[in-house]
Amino acid sequence: MTASGQGVTRLLAVTLVRSSIGRPHWEKRTLQALRLTKLHRTVVHKNTPSVNGMLLSVNHLIEVKALKVHESSDHVGPLLASTGDFYLKSQPDRDTRTRYS
Repeated sequence: MTASGQGVTRLLAVTLVRSSIGRPHWEKRTLQALRLTKLHRTVVHKNTPSVNGMLLSVNHLIEVKALKVHESSDHVGPLLASTGDFYLKSQPDRDTRTRYS
């Protein structure tokens, strides 16, 4: 639990805000591993210890925002709102039989 009484967030939105030009090769490789290859590109990562370690090593180049995950049936597919809310639609159970069997 965090100090505000909420649970630990499951997803993080990571944005590259400073260029990797002139940075050491290990920082460039860390950014590539995080799929941050262009400025102002935002990617979503799970909140795991390995990802947190990578984020800590390049924290001077990135901006991290916690996402709130909500279940929703109003739209199709995942949606990342500008407020930091991440909406997921539950997928219906698919038939396991193949079409041409």
